[in-house]
Amino acid sequence: DGSNHGLNRSRMQATCKPGSTASHAVHQLLKGREIPLPPGVSLRDPEGSARGHIRARWFESPVGRTYRDYAFTRDDAFPDEPIPAEAVPTDFVPYGASEPPVFVGHYWMRGDRPSRLARNVACLDWSVARGGPVVAYRFDGEPEIDDAKFVTA
Repeated sequence: DGSNHGLNRSRMQATCKPGSTASHAVHQLLKGREIPLPPGVSLRDPEGSARGHIRARWFESPVGRTYRDYAFTRDDAFPDEPIPAEAVPTDFVPYGASEPPVFVGHYWMRGDRPSRLARNVACLDWSVARGGPVVAYRFDGEPEIDDAKFVTA
């Protein structure tokens, strides 16, 4: 009958309830995995809000990495100290290099020319709201992202 499927009113409302499973799922889908910063450390995002987490490069393993080089946005203000194992969610599994290409947004990338984040990960958000280019990718079913196939306007 389909009653257990779809996004009805109560499920939609649950996505707005902080701490709910639905809210967590939406947050993770829109923003990706996050890793908490060390105790007492917070950073300001571009809008000036204090943040106690970094957006993780979810397609790479955090093992042996520092907060600074594992954060999506490279920033010298990020701690250049190793990420402790306990900061990594127990259910964290990086997106595998053999998985199909995935196209993401919501990361406000910077740079002169869009490029892939991994062999099979492409971000199409290159900060158009802050003067960056509108970005698209000409996908033809290839198993690996080709930097030459990014298109900007």
